[in-house]
Amino acid sequence: MKNAALIACAVLFALIAAGSAAYADGQAVSSVYWLPGENGKLTQRSCTIQAASALTTAGFKHVDTGTNDSPIIFADQGAYQAAVFCLGNNGTVTMVVMGPDQTKATALRKKFSAAWKAQ
Repeated sequence: MKNAALIACAVLFALIAAGSAAYADGQAVSSVYWLPGENGKLTQRSCTIQAASALTTAGFKHVDTGTNDSPIIFADQGAYQAAVFCLGNNGTVTMVVMGPDQTKATALRKKFSAAWKAQ
């Protein structure tokens, strides 16, 4: 479990670094993180399923949940890419949207958050 947490932290760091690099190159980045579920606890599997559903509901396409309960779910909507980092067993969900326009990236992120909360 310690290795999984280290890998998850490394991936989160990579996502943040990629987002920062994209922002520096003129790409917009919108992100949010929260503690879902009861007392911030949500199983990895439940988190992955809920994230994939919320991405689809928010209008994202090509939702990829990976394999073996991967903690990262990817999707896109035209020129915008989304990544949801699901560390459900530790109670944290991070959602990042990157694309050419900050206003639209933020709107897409908010659509995801609304879809998540509506479930």
